[in-house]
Amino acid sequence: MFSALKWWGRPHLWFVFLMRRLRPDPNSPLVRLSFIHFARWTVVKRIPHNEGQPPEKLRYKHLFFESNFNGGWEEYIDAFSHILTDGMTKLWGSSYGFPKPLPTAPFKDY
Repeated sequence: MFSALKWWGRPHLWFVFLMRRLRPDPNSPLVRLSFIHFARWTVVKRIPHNEGQPPEKLRYKHLFFESNFNGGWEEYIDAFSHILTDGMTKLWGSSYGFPKPLPTAPFKDY
């Protein structure tokens, strides 16, 4: 997933990841999700040189997220929506258009 970062996004992400390195949490929600085997976040500043095409500088820096998981897509999305809400906000809150984690079930009016 690519998301365009706000002007303060890169320093914010640097700080978030620094805190994670200095204070690792073996009980963090992401670690407890056994079906996620790999997750990586990268800040992309430019598109590298391709054959016959010069490198392209992007107008905004982008956050690139990729992961490896076992299981169904619905299980993966539900886990992020229910379990990783704080982490999602800390990471993607620095991106344009981030709507905050949305509920995965319809709202019930009592």
